Amino acid sequence: MLLINESEEYNSRIFETYKLNLNWIAIHYEKLLLEYENQFVAVNDKKVFDSDKK
Repeated sequence: MLLINESEEYNSRIFETYKLNLNWIAIHYEKLLLEYENQFVAVNDKKVFDSDKK
């Protein structure tokens, strides 16, 4: 799922960072499900930097 705000100019560096983080999430998905059950997580630089309960 890629969300690009149409009012902002497309930035390939941002897109590349997004892809790297999304890939990291996919690789660590099972561990994230166990560690952050029923929570939202925010990922940056291939690590979780925030989480909130639903």
